[in-house]
Amino acid sequence: MFILADTSQELFNDNRNDRRRGVSIYNLSEIVGVQGRNRSGEMVQGEVQIPIFILTPQERESIARLNSYIFAVVSGRMQRISGLEWTVTRKIKEEDRIVLSLKQLRAIWTEQDSPTDIKEILVRFRAMKKIREELPDVKNDLSNFDASLRRWRARYKLTATDSSQQIVDWVSSPNREDDFEEFVKKWVADLMIHGAGAQYRRQISGLGEDYYMLPGGSVLPLRSRFVGGGTGYVQLMSMIEPRIYFSDEMIYDNYAPLSARSYGMIPIEALVNKVAESLMFDKTAAERADGTVPPQKLVIFGENSGGFLGDLGSTKLDTPLDKDEQDRIESKLNTERRNAVVTLSGHGTPVVEDISKADTFPAQSDRQDKLIRDIGLVFGATNAEMNLDGSMEFSSESTSKSQERTEKARGIYPIVRIIDKTVTSKWIPYKFGSGWLMEHKTGLTDAERIAMEKAMMESGTYDVNQIRDERGDEPYNGEEYDKPQKMQPSAQGTDSNPMITRALG
Repeated sequence: MFILADTSQELFNDNRNDRRRGVSIYNLSEIVGVQGRNRSGEMVQGEVQIPIFILTPQERESIARLNSYIFAVVSGRMQRISGLEWTVTRKIKEEDRIVLSLKQLRAIWTEQDSPTDIKEILVRFRAMKKIREELPDVKNDLSNFDASLRRWRARYKLTATDSSQQIVDWVSSPNREDDFEEFVKKWVADLMIHGAGAQYRRQISGLGEDYYMLPGGSVLPLRSRFVGGGTGYVQLMSMIEPRIYFSDEMIYDNYAPLSARSYGMIPIEALVNKVAESLMFDKTAAERADGTVPPQKLVIFGENSGGFLGDLGSTKLDTPLDKDEQDRIESKLNTERRNAVVTLSGHGTPVVEDISKADTFPAQSDRQDKLIRDIGLVFGATNAEMNLDGSMEFSSESTSKSQERTEKARGIYPIVRIIDKTVTSKWIPYKFGSGWLMEHKTGLTDAERIAMEKAMMESGTYDVNQIRDERGDEPYNGEEYDKPQKMQPSAQGTDSNPMITRALG
């Protein structure tokens, strides 16, 4: 299937003399050499950690397709995550740096207020000059500094929005086959089924232009015996020569990283035995569903003793069958038959035994319910995501919102964070440079958003127009909206600040 180099002796000799520190494996036998072709077509050699998988990639996909519960969780997250809204914005660090610099210059201008000290006058003049480089509409006494700074923020965001739209258009079409929504579905499926996602960056004119998801489970990271080595990957496919990739053309994401294994953990492997049991039970139940399978009954005859012991009056005894007859019956019963009825002939009163195992069906059905919970535990799914009803169904609106937040935190957001991080750090910089941030929206409800804004205003740190600006609304006119307003309780115990009430309205 793939070419491995015999490097066991070489590894042993190197280990005896190597004084490097930071060993990354438990045992030298975990590392084997692998040979494959790089982008230039040259045969190169690396080291890879032997994959100790319970399931092959094809078996993992089969289980995810055949088991309805796993399919429901995986496909549900594929649809939900791919349908989330996302944006590309400028990282706020650059904007914050400029704002902080302007506020420091204002502080210097305010402190150096002596009308007779030439040095202070000069410092004040230079501070004002630098402020006007960014805020040309600021007044000589800086009385409109906050309003002018807010207008500067709006202009900055407008310029960034024009540039970010170009990035959004590019991200929306990662390659000629998939749009971003389809690409994310493949990404989510590979992370959940195979525990990792591998993307190939096809470069055009030296820039990362197209991104493709490689078949799940086909890529393994190269792993050295010591930490701190270069980053590389090998793609191992049956009957195909291995391919060696490096970080300039390969992106690899782990669903559940593990320090001892380069390829992390695979969730489905924790369920393999129970899922196999469920699939076999489903198959048995399906074969019985149409009623064509006859009951599995065993009919046993004993041999009459009249000819051997003579007539004992009205009493007749059944004696055990001889050895040859027992062998004949055992052979007949043990022969595998499909949809067959075993017929035996003999003497004496027959004894009927049920060997259909029908009494195990109720217990097996109970184990199916337990499997649903196990799948939910492994994938961090909530009761709602697993469609569990009864007492676990949403009983009120508050419970529903709480369940939804839990679902996002446990199952949705960890995968979303992988996507955001990868696009931010490994997609956009290759074409548009650094300083851009890809984010999926938080999905806060209107009530949650208003409560958060109210808390921000009550802190006495944020002013009304600052909150409205972050929300995307037009600021109010008036200097009173540019100053933080502490919420004051009224005599009736209600919030009485009309300015804050208007901002939240």
